[in-house]
Amino acid sequence: MLRMIVIYTADIARGQVSEEYDIGALKLHVECAFLSELDSVGIQERLKQKVEREEIMNDEELMEFIILPLSYSTKEEKQQKFRETVELATRIQDREQQ
Repeated sequence: MLRMIVIYTADIARGQVSEEYDIGALKLHVECAFLSELDSVGIQERLKQKVEREEIMNDEELMEFIILPLSYSTKEEKQQKFRETVELATRIQDREQQ
């Protein structure tokens, strides 16, 4: 069995893509994850609080740091969130996590 997960940035909405593809002898079902469906503001606030409290982050929180800017739909929002996320990451005390 082959399992494929596609992660779409926030400029792609659920109704814009197909989750099933019929390619003759092959029928492919794709599991889709839409970053547009994340609570971006809530995630950013939670990560900011962890950094301010100098807490170690788990793997899921580190992944949220990476994808957070991609959870905004416009180019301008993404660029702004990239800058904010990088600035926040520089304040992480643990250099390995940073």
